[in-house]
This record gives sequence, structure tokens and C-alpha cells, in this order.
Amino acid sequence: MNKNTSHPSRMAGASVLSALIAVLAATPGFAQTSDAPKPEDTVKLQQFEVTGSRIRRVDAETPSPVVRITSESLQSTGFSTVDDALRAMPFNTGASITPLSSSTGFASGTSTVNFRGLGNNNTLVLINGRRAAPSGAGTFNGFQTVVDLRQIPASAVDSIEIVKDGASAIYGSDAVAGVLNIKLKRDYTGVGVDVSVGNTFGNDSLETSAFVIAGARSGKTSITAMADIYKRNAIADRDYSWSRTADLRNDRSGTGQVETDAADTTITGIDWRSSSTFPSRFFLPGTNTIRTYLNPTSDPQPGNAVAVSRATGAGLYDFQQDTWLSPEQDNFGFQFYLNHEFTDKISGFADLFYRRITATNHAAPSPFTTTDKGSGTNGRLVVAADNPYNPYGTRYFGSAGQSIELSTYRLVNAGARVNDTNSDYPRMVVGLKGDLVDDWSWQASAMYAQGSFYNASPGTAFDSRVQEALNGVVINGQKRYANPFGAEDPLITDYYSGSNPTKTTFTSNMYELSASGSLFDLPAGKLGLAVGTEFRKENINDVRTLENENGNVVGGSEGFGYQGKRNVTSFYSELSVPILAKNSGIGAVEAQLAARYEDYSDFGTTTKPKVALAYRPNKWLMLRGSYSQSFRAPDLQYLYSAGSVSFTSSAVFDPRRPDQPSAQIKTLGKGNPNLQPEETNTSSISTVIEVPTGMLKGLTMEAGYFKFDQKNLITRDSATFTLTNELTLPAGRVVRKPVTAAEAAAGITVGALDYISTDWYNSSKQVYEGYDFGISYTWKTAKLGQFRFGAEATYVAKFERENINSLGVSSVTDIDGTDGSALWRGNFTTAWKKGDWAASVFVNYLGEMPSSTIVSGYITPKQEQQIIVNPQVSYSGLWKTRITVGVRNVFNEEPPRYLVASQGYNAGIAIIEPQFWYVRLSREF
Repeated sequence: MNKNTSHPSRMAGASVLSALIAVLAATPGFAQTSDAPKPEDTVKLQQFEVTGSRIRRVDAETPSPVVRITSESLQSTGFSTVDDALRAMPFNTGASITPLSSSTGFASGTSTVNFRGLGNNNTLVLINGRRAAPSGAGTFNGFQTVVDLRQIPASAVDSIEIVKDGASAIYGSDAVAGVLNIKLKRDYTGVGVDVSVGNTFGNDSLETSAFVIAGARSGKTSITAMADIYKRNAIADRDYSWSRTADLRNDRSGTGQVETDAADTTITGIDWRSSSTFPSRFFLPGTNTIRTYLNPTSDPQPGNAVAVSRATGAGLYDFQQDTWLSPEQDNFGFQFYLNHEFTDKISGFADLFYRRITATNHAAPSPFTTTDKGSGTNGRLVVAADNPYNPYGTRYFGSAGQSIELSTYRLVNAGARVNDTNSDYPRMVVGLKGDLVDDWSWQASAMYAQGSFYNASPGTAFDSRVQEALNGVVINGQKRYANPFGAEDPLITDYYSGSNPTKTTFTSNMYELSASGSLFDLPAGKLGLAVGTEFRKENINDVRTLENENGNVVGGSEGFGYQGKRNVTSFYSELSVPILAKNSGIGAVEAQLAARYEDYSDFGTTTKPKVALAYRPNKWLMLRGSYSQSFRAPDLQYLYSAGSVSFTSSAVFDPRRPDQPSAQIKTLGKGNPNLQPEETNTSSISTVIEVPTGMLKGLTMEAGYFKFDQKNLITRDSATFTLTNELTLPAGRVVRKPVTAAEAAAGITVGALDYISTDWYNSSKQVYEGYDFGISYTWKTAKLGQFRFGAEATYVAKFERENINSLGVSSVTDIDGTDGSALWRGNFTTAWKKGDWAASVFVNYLGEMPSSTIVSGYITPKQEQQIIVNPQVSYSGLWKTRITVGVRNVFNEEPPRYLVASQGYNAGIAIIEPQFWYVRLSREF
């Protein structure tokens, strides 16, 4: 909050803010309320721009549904980051990308929202009204472009506005599920400091942060500067009973009992422990019999080898013992905002922003499942006869010793796979703005923004060198060998492992010119108009090592460097049409008409319209509805990626080679420059009721219906489908190894599977519809203080996807109620304040997901509901310092049991953070 209110513009701004806060009662849940201005304090309201419209206006309510979140209400949620708070909003119904359990992902540590469940790349993110630069890290196997919300420090936020329907007619591509506009603090006078510390109970995930803001105004120039730092320790999956094992057949108590439901019916879990194990599995010489060792050993005698067993755990690897639940983070950044009034009509501004995000995450040691670099049968790894760790080698059998082949091998000696990432977000906006005749205003600006993602990937193992190490390598004059069954010489480990850095940079340059004002007076009011043009240049550059491009990396983090770029030219216009005035006898009616034309250098042109209508029959009732067409241009990765390697989530059998064991299939995905935009038709209807008088004055209720109808969605064939239809699909989709001499002698004519190649194409359709509900009320008393209550919820009535494969065959999947989309999501806020004291409780509700899912032949049970409670209390009477103490997840609620994921929980849907305490100190000088 600005401390200086003596300047005339400050007085007007404060009045606008007071009026806005009064209107915010119409927004449930997060929204804030305040005392209305007294008649003697009332001044003429200035016009301002509301997200979802380019036309400046006095009334904060537009024909489109907009949620507004103040900095105070953001802090009252108890979450320390913007991304965590936004994911608790009820319309964030889909699985988001979170820093939790993203240790092996393409975008390790990245944090997003998934409004309406339409995808992490379907919500347009703005910073101060302009596009945020996407992260260099791509999600969804490296192809989706997303905005990493970690770049926004919570203390720097002044307010957040969210449009809950399609807005491509206003903002262009990406605004499919809505628009998220994060407004940072500006025009501040004085100095403010905010520091906090917190930690989980029982484990050390110590979180510390510090934020400082300073601002001043001298003559016609105002300056605001902010800086912050954030640190958090990592915690491991093994630290908690609900995440410490990949064997999900047992309950979470650790007793080993099989979990049962309320009817005492046995629920069969899934054992996700990996067959890529340590000690390694190996074939007995000359047979297909597999053996391993129960424990690591440097003396692997043949007589001690045992059969693979789920009962004893022999030959299985519990990777959850080595993964991290949340990464180690170390972030810092700053923002500098300058505004200078050249004349009474023209001013200039500069907005500089930078943030560095560092995250370190651990995954289990690399599994050697890509056997194309071994020298044995079908590329299996071979342990040389003279390797002293070969149980059938010369060490134990002398001259009769022989080599053996490994079935699977986990490179535990090389240590955890480490994602050591740095993300940089420089951003600079400069421009001019001014007033024209009457109420017309204009603005011209230029922006440079960039998002880069660098992963050092220390401890990476290289395929070819692993085989060399098993054969023996001379290091410092001595021949040394890798040990697939136990500890080995660190020098040999260093030989086959090292760093494999990758860096992807997304750069955006945007130039815009806009104007808005009133054309003329209609009987019901002024006809508002906004027009503008934008030119945007986007460029992505992905740089990878030669080892990476040659596929010489253990664990599948392979791919090819690439470049892609596009130019986008846009023209847009918007009309605000007052159809009926308040005194018309039947109420006020306002229409919003908008259209946007865009010319893309890579796929062509598109034009999208929007029409919205708001009707106020009286002061306590508002009815509104909208229809719009939105689009999402193909991400640059979808168009230009030269190839990205991933693996199927579960083991798959090769139908043409039934002699081969099931395995996770290696998949190579490439970009398709012929892709077209995804298309969405959006419609919404809502009702807002606000009690204007009486004891319940300020009570607001809202209910709305929404529908997103999508087509031309980008998709690709699954690996299983491609393998099953190998002989029908075009050649090159399934790539096999040459038939070996031994296979030919056995009558086998089809080579072993090498990998599957898949391409993206436009095909699938999707329908998403449901209802939003909200209620809020503020009760003011003379003795007890002020109480505020708010609740909001979203119900998903239908979420249906029609998948159309490359053979034209269609299949329909109901997503609502499944593991990726709860039927109900909601939150509840109650807050109280009196004098120097304040308290609040934020409750987040995730409804059950009743639909069953078939995974690896098992029918998984429904996911139970989750209720997270975040209380906090604050006191401001000590040295003018506000002290806030709170607990997140005060009842230490565990995430719902989730058998589909090997870790046993769904980090993209549920709240995973254990019970966490925090203390925050805030002071203005």
C-alpha cells in the first residue's frame, strides 16, 4: 500500500481503490471487502483498464467473468508462492506441473496452472498486462511451451486478475482457458520490508525469504524498486510413510497389511518397483535363466546368486528410496519501474525485471534399459570374462571362465540422476502513453523478454562407456572394471559418467500501439472503442551435447538440438456498447464486441470474435453471458523439434516378438511444421446477486455455467497403438534391430524392437463443461470487529475427449471423475480483524475421483477427497511491525492414495506438502 496520500493523484487513486474493493464483494472466496467511501470523501472516479477488456472504464464489473485477488487475500491463503495459491483455486481442475516429484521430467522444478483442465499451455499469462516469456523448459516430453510461475515473487504482487472464459479476441493465442494477469506493485512511496521463515514439522525443508521495496516521487518522476531472495531445502520421498516405497500393494502405515476399503473389500495395489535393479540381473551362461543377488556384493560368487522374487525383493529396485519429494531451491530477483511525465498529456515509462531460479532435484540412479550400446545379444551389456566381478569369469573358474550378459542394470555407483537447473528471466518494457481529446488515451511500447532453462545434469552415465567399463579400462596404468553387483573403484565410475548439459532459450520481442476512448454518445451512454496492433517475434533455441544427440545417454534423456522462430502480426478492435441505461425502466444492458486478426509466419492467418452481454435489471442482480472463439497456435517445439526421446510409463509386450520380455518402449517424437492451431468455442452464463440493504448488505452469491468445445487438438499415436498396428501404419513408425545370426538359426524373421517413432498431427476433439459457484459476506460489528466469509466451488459436469488416431479410428474417453479431474473442487475462507489483531483460515477442498482406472491389468480404486486447512494469526501493534504466524496443512493431511503413479500420490492434483509452520514479519518505513 502507498504510504503517501497527500498528492491529488494519490487521493484519486485511493478513491478508485476504495470503490474497487467495495465491488470486490461480488467475487467469492479470495476477494476482499472494505468500507465504502463516505459521501464527503467521494471524488470523481478515474477510468482504468480491467483484464478481459482493452477499454478503460469506471465500473470494475465487465460482461466477462473476472476474478480479482488482492495481495492481502493472496497472503491469507497461507501459501508462500503465487503458483501454490493459484493452484488452490477451484477452476484449476487439471493436473498442473509442480516442482514436487518432477525430478525426472523434461521441466524439472517448473510450476504452472491448468485452468479448466485444458492443459498447462492453454492459459495466457500476463505480467502487468503484457505476455510473460515462456520457460525454456518444455513439458509433455519437451514439446509444450509453458510459463513458469516461480518467476513471480508473492510479496511483489499488487493484485491478480483472472478471466475465466476464452479471450483470444482480446489477447490472441493461448487465451483458451482464460487469462491470468499478475500486476506487480508500482507507484510506491517509502520503504517496505517483508521477511519470513518456515519449516516442515519433523523434516528439514527450511524455507526463508526476504523482500524489500522502495519508492519515491520527485516532481514529475516516480520510481519503484523491488528485490527479493528465496531459499528452500529439499526433502526426500523416503522421509514419509506415504511416499517411501514404490510397492503400493501395502497400506501406508508400514505394517505390510493389504489396504481394504470401508466394506472390508481387499484393494489390490500395484508393485511399481523396477526390474532395472542393483545388484544387476544377469543370464546364466548359455541359458535364458535370470539370477541376481539379494544384497550388493564385491564377491559375487555363483552359489550366492538367487532367483528374482517379489517376496524377498531380489531383482527389484525401490527407487522411491532415492527420489526427492521437493527440490532444493535458491531464487533471487529484482524489478525497477520508472514513470516520467514529459507534459500534462504525455508520459514515458520503463519496466525492468529479472529473476534467476535455481533448483536441484534428485531422481533414482539411471536404469540401463536402452540396451542398444551393449555388445551382447540384441545389444545387451556383456560382463567380460576377466572382469573380477563376473561370477562365472576367470576369477572363480580360471581358464574355463566365460562372459555373461546382463538383463537389467541400475547404475547405483554413479549416484542419483541430478537435475541441476538454472532458469533466467530478463524482461524490459519501455514506452510512451498519453491522453488525446476528450477521454481518449494511447500507448506505444516495446518489450524484450526471455526465458532460459539450463540443466547441468551432473552424474549422467554414457551408454558406450558403460560397456567399455564392464570390459575393463586402463586408468592411471591399472586396468579397472565396473561392478554391476556392488561397490566399485570410483575412478571407473568417473570414466563412464559425467555432465550432459542442455540449454533451451525462448526469446520474445513485442511492439504494440493502442488507443481507446469514446466514439460518441448513445441514448444509454458512451460507445467505447479500443483498437490496436501488435508485432511479436518469437525464437526458440535448443542446444544439446554431441553425446545427447547421438543417443549415448543412459536413462533416456536424449534428443536433438533445434531452432525455431515465428513472426506474428495482430490487429484488434473492441466495442463497449451501452444498449439500455439504468433508468430505462427495465435495467441496464451492455454489450462487448471484439475481434482479433492474427497473421503467423508459420501457419497463416486466423480471426477470432467475441460477444458478451451484461444485464442489470436492478442494483442487486446481474446476468451476463458470453460466446467467443479462441485458438492456440502450435508451440514452436511441436513445429521444429528435431527429436525428443521418452519412454512409455509402463512395460509393453512386442506382439511380433513374444519371446521378448515386456519392457518400457523407447519413443522418438519429432516436430511437424504442418501443424495448424487448436480451435475452441467457449460459452458462459452467470448470475450475480448482491444484497444492497439490510442486515445482510454485502452478501453476494454467484452461479455460472461454462462450456469449452475444442477441435483440431494436437495429438500423436500411442506407442502401444503404433506397435500393435505396425504392418498397417507407414514404414518407419516401428524401428527394429537387424536379425542376429542366432535368431535366424532359431527361425526368427523379425528383429527385436529398437524404438518407435511418432509424429504430431491435428485430430482430436474435446468437450469440457461445468458450473462455478460462489458466496461471500462481510459482517462488521462495533465491538467484535469485522468478519469476512467466502466460499467458491467448481463442478465438472462433462469432460469428454474423442481421440482420433492416424488410421481415422475414433474412441471416446470420459475424463470427469478420473484421476486427472475431480468432480468437485473448492475453497473456503473466513477472516477476522479488529484493531491490531487479525486471523484467517483458508480451507482447500479436492473432491473424490470415483472413476476407476485400469493400470497394468489392475483396476485401481477411486481417489479419496482431500481437505487442507491453513490457519494464521497476525498482530500489528509491536513497533509498527506486522507479525504473522501460521501453519499450512495444520492437520498434516496426506495426499490421496494414487496407484496410477509409482510414487503413490498425484502431485499435479493434490496438495503434497506436509504440515508446515511459518513466521512472517512485515514493516513499512
